[in-house]
Amino acid sequence: MLRANRNQPLVPSFELELHGTVLGKDTAGWIVNVTVEDELDLPGMFAFELASRVDQGGTFPWTDDTRFQLGMTVQVGFGYGSKSEPLLTGEVTALEPRFSSSGPPTLTVRGYDKRHRLNTVRRTRSFVDQKDSGVTLITRIAGLLLSAIAVQLIANSVTAFVKQA
Repeated sequence: MLRANRNQPLVPSFELELHGTVLGKDTAGWIVNVTVEDELDLPGMFAFELASRVDQGGTFPWTDDTRFQLGMTVQVGFGYGSKSEPLLTGEVTALEPRFSSSGPPTLTVRGYDKRHRLNTVRRTRSFVDQKDSGVTLITRIAGLLLSAIAVQLIANSVTAFVKQA
């Protein structure tokens, strides 16, 4: 865990990585907030909000920017000064433009870690006379690690409860 240096001013910072590329300072300067919620029993969520770019040529909204697309991978990191550590890696699930008479248009990019894929359709499969290692095939269906699957051992059968995307 990254620790703050108490001998220097505490300047919180964030770092966003979109599809493996760190978001440049030219874009990061338009971000007005970054949020991460990570809970034990719910998928981790991230959101960041961009205010529309304003320069001599006018106002340019982010809604048409190809860097922000549904399904793209985002890694969010927080820290102090120029040092940050990754906190959450997820995929974009929503692009939320907001138009207001009290300020410039904004775009909120929201997403979840891959555990959100388990919240769509519930599927139950039974594996009779198999070891629990045989259940690992079910994780490939949802594209997750075995630690995200609830497994119930009953007598000589294994029942896996999986919600599939």
